[in-house]
Amino acid sequence: MSDNEKWFIVINGINANINFGLYVWNDIADIVTIKKEISTFSNGILKKLIKAHFSNKLNSIVCLPYKGIWNKYFSIQPEELCDGTNYIIFQTGIKYSPSYIKMLKKKYNTKIILYMPDTIENIGIATDRGSFEKYKAYYQIDQCYSFDQSDCEKYGMQFFDFYSMIETDEITAEKSDLLYIGNYRNNERLEIIKAIIKTVQESINYKIRLNSVPKEQINECECIEVNQPMNYNEIVAYTKKTKCILEIINTGQKGNTLRFKEAICYNKKLLTNNESVIHSKYYDPNYIQVFSDVKKIDWDWVKKDVAVDYKYEGEFSPVNLLKDIRNW
Repeated sequence: MSDNEKWFIVINGINANINFGLYVWNDIADIVTIKKEISTFSNGILKKLIKAHFSNKLNSIVCLPYKGIWNKYFSIQPEELCDGTNYIIFQTGIKYSPSYIKMLKKKYNTKIILYMPDTIENIGIATDRGSFEKYKAYYQIDQCYSFDQSDCEKYGMQFFDFYSMIETDEITAEKSDLLYIGNYRNNERLEIIKAIIKTVQESINYKIRLNSVPKEQINECECIEVNQPMNYNEIVAYTKKTKCILEIINTGQKGNTLRFKEAICYNKKLLTNNESVIHSKYYDPNYIQVFSDVKKIDWDWVKKDVAVDYKYEGEFSPVNLLKDIRNW
């Protein structure tokens, strides 16, 4: 980084896990400043109000006015900026007011970048190319990136899938044949997990932890560790002790999840329902098994000890993302 530029990463969501953000951006931790979108709120009512005011889904229906009333609460303030070029990368969605962004761009030569680690449909930003172009214009976005190739094609974004490898703390993590630690997302994901557990029974040493499970679904989660969030370095510790990582994508999604990148970076077998993975440069049927029917999964393959080597050379590193942003 040169002396006349400054980089910021804004982790969206009032309750966002900033530790996770620090980990996945770890390769550029000495270059960027990572913040939550709002840094000064302690009032629960105000948190709810601003969350509603900037709701992606609500604003995709009707663009709510007067977002400038929150300007003084935004996490990046003018005194932190440099005299050269300032880059702000918003992860998932932009939760600063258009008036604030206009001021940052005009007075402080600020570039606004949107990075999507989830699909635009899931986040609720837009439904088609036209509505996304309006979103970009509204927030004066300079560059857009996505982990999902189909979203890039549909909405005109640049593809980049990032991840930073991390060293784990000395954490006691059990060995496993199959590992899944992720969010509930929808009942379809839960049904796949239940079918897997029913199929493997005692033959596979699995560890499955599902977070953000609605109360009404908890009784459906027999033999699943439910709503016990881990710090991300703990997840990586378990990842390094497993033979195979389970990846479950949402219907219609073609981009890989975090589980795919963990498998590649830490050289673990991958069991996935993402059929597009066969087009990945890392695809090797010895290391990756794609399934559409749980009953057809080769469980002997899952249990087998294999010396996995994807020959990963840092392609996911966010260092490469910053280089690409500079060159746009």
